[in-house]
Amino acid sequence: MASIYVVTYDTSSGKYLVGLLGSAQLADFAVTSGKIASAAVTTINIEDGAVTSAKIASGFTAPIGAKSITSAHIASGAVGGDEIWLRGVWSGFIASGAVIGDAIALAGVTSGRVAADIIASSQLQSGIIGDWRVLDRGIISGKLASGGVIGDVVAGRGVLSGKIASGAIAGDAVAWQGLWSGTLQSGAIIGDVIAGFGISSGRIASGVITEQNLVSGISIDISEVSQEPSYRAGEIISGFLGVQFVSGYFKYAQAGEPTVMPAIGLSIANIASGAIGTFQYAGRLTNPSWNFSGYVGSLVFLGTSSEVTLTAPSASGQCAQRVGKVVGPTNIFVRPELTFVQLAQ
Repeated sequence: MASIYVVTYDTSSGKYLVGLLGSAQLADFAVTSGKIASAAVTTINIEDGAVTSAKIASGFTAPIGAKSITSAHIASGAVGGDEIWLRGVWSGFIASGAVIGDAIALAGVTSGRVAADIIASSQLQSGIIGDWRVLDRGIISGKLASGGVIGDVVAGRGVLSGKIASGAIAGDAVAWQGLWSGTLQSGAIIGDVIAGFGISSGRIASGVITEQNLVSGISIDISEVSQEPSYRAGEIISGFLGVQFVSGYFKYAQAGEPTVMPAIGLSIANIASGAIGTFQYAGRLTNPSWNFSGYVGSLVFLGTSSEVTLTAPSASGQCAQRVGKVVGPTNIFVRPELTFVQLAQ
């Protein structure tokens, strides 16, 4: 039998602790979640009368008392026609195919809710739904089959829903300024359909505009990296070294000093003590003094002198923290992990 291990986090030390879990470690009523693995609880584990829910598992065959099932949720095929009293089913939710035509009396379906595909075009007489047969706002659902409504059946402003099947409306069917909704399917509008300055909305789907669609400038540069420019340095900070917060200021983070770990980012320039400076915590960063030739794709770590290094600290008491990955001889992709490992020996 497989063993179960539990990982806990010690908030006082910041350490993760791992231990074996057995029944002896669980007190009575210690498990209160309603999610229990399949077959984990059998009938011998449940006292008589202990289960009062109306949900009964599929395949339950024990005798059921009169009126003991009051839920309207019954598995498909579980109840046949001869097992239901007259007007015995009150819920409007019936599984697809559960009721056939000869089982429904004239005018026997009064609910406005009918499952998808229950009524096909072959079951409706041609022309049975015309403009004179539908009251004003008589069809309030926005979901109609492609071609199900032709122009002369819809009154002015007769379609209020913004959900229309792809291809259901051709270009010559839309009047000038006839589309007011800002929600359009991806790919529905191509470039030659939009006039110059034709999009004035500020809402554009994610991924629609990429870098090559924008003129180079500060907005692109900022969006490609994550930097923090609002804090003061608590000491003289040199560029491209690991930093961390101390009492509202930022100072050096060093792999040999666990109390000042982890680094939250890398300084991008020299900063005078007390001056406001900027450090970077995500995105590409270039330092002309780095030389990572031949190591593209390798992880980089924080060193004992706050530097970026290819070699993880390995001495007893030192801390190993990954701060990014090499993408070129003089640049890395910065991504400090806020978890680190302190070597015990």
